[in-house]
Amino acid sequence: LALCAICLHITNAPTNTRTRNYGVVGAAAAEQCAAFGSARGSARPKQPVREWIRWSMPGFQSKRKTSSGKHVTRNGTVALDDAAALRAEALHTFHASWTAYKELAYPMDALDPSTCSGQNEYGGLAMTALDSLDMLLLADRAHDFDEVSQHVERRNSEGTPWANGYRVNVFEVTIRALGGLLSAHAMLVHNEKSTVGQKTTPRQLNSILYTQQHAEAARHITDLLVPAFNTPTGIPLPWVYLAEQGTGDASLRRNPACAAGAGSLLLEWAYLSHVTGDGRYRTYARRALGAIANRVSTTTGLPGNTIDLNTGQWMRDDTGPGAGVDSFYEYLLKGYLMLGEPGLLRAFANRHANATRWMSASDVAADDTAASNGSVNASNSEAFVSTHGVPWLMDVSVSTGRVSGPWVGSLAGFWPAMRAHAGLGGIG
Repeated sequence: LALCAICLHITNAPTNTRTRNYGVVGAAAAEQCAAFGSARGSARPKQPVREWIRWSMPGFQSKRKTSSGKHVTRNGTVALDDAAALRAEALHTFHASWTAYKELAYPMDALDPSTCSGQNEYGGLAMTALDSLDMLLLADRAHDFDEVSQHVERRNSEGTPWANGYRVNVFEVTIRALGGLLSAHAMLVHNEKSTVGQKTTPRQLNSILYTQQHAEAARHITDLLVPAFNTPTGIPLPWVYLAEQGTGDASLRRNPACAAGAGSLLLEWAYLSHVTGDGRYRTYARRALGAIANRVSTTTGLPGNTIDLNTGQWMRDDTGPGAGVDSFYEYLLKGYLMLGEPGLLRAFANRHANATRWMSASDVAADDTAASNGSVNASNSEAFVSTHGVPWLMDVSVSTGRVSGPWVGSLAGFWPAMRAHAGLGGIG
């Protein structure tokens, strides 16, 4: 669902507090469920699943057609009318996905596309609904937004709000539940139709009455996550139980943390501090990000992938732009843009320069064997180059800079957009 929000943000220019990466196959599966639901009264999606996959999958075709019948080259400029067509495609996909979830799974955490039924992998936080709050506003689904908002308000009024006792991932709850709640809050309180500056005054956007319930829910949920930061390094536990008594069993403390998971909390937690006036949230997240940023290799200047949160020692020698590390870089940059801390900008510039030096390949086509045994060095040898002549960024050894994985992971796809956000070009 958030993939649609990204497309809309690009063409419609509202900002969000986070960036999330979702695969198009999930969207296609959601359309299958929407088609399944049509037998129960919902509208059948206009675009067949196979057409959605053919249009969306990278590499399927060098050019893709928009609804307007025009082409958009992968390395060219998108004209305004084509951007509008892409926006319409994004809206269609969101409507199909949300309709399927709403009919078949709401208010459960997720829709399982293999069974077209709901599942509660987060104990019933209504994760997909919370994650979609901002997109419901962008897509002008005021009735659905109001329904989810009422659900949030009911959960806030429970004896122990949002404490379901389930074991959840701190990073995922932050970027999805808190991200959705706080983005919706920001969009409502900063809307030109709202009276800004009086926190206790209900605000209305069209037919939506807002009484701060999203910010209140974010605070309740975050307070349940706070015990995760009770570690010697300040690097949070990756998993925690949503319970008032704390983190739960001691086995959670033996779980290592990844750089991205521990270092990608600042935007949401700092904004919550701004909304509530409680500076603890920003302090916790800022300390965790700093703990990762300051523990880099003396050889390459790069962070590792997985770290022991008790000793601060890296447990894996590999690093890259993708899974396990990706959003660490993103949150350094966006943290600076949101908070204005020069230290975050310096940290981003330094870590980005080191990543560009060691991860970007030049000209040699490295075979899997050479790469896996460390005989290829991405900083001074040839490697993979895209069809547009842009070097790929590859996984390397933190301690030596040699290529450790001759591939490009899907989660590294955010890198060019991050560089564009920073006003940079070139290496993607």
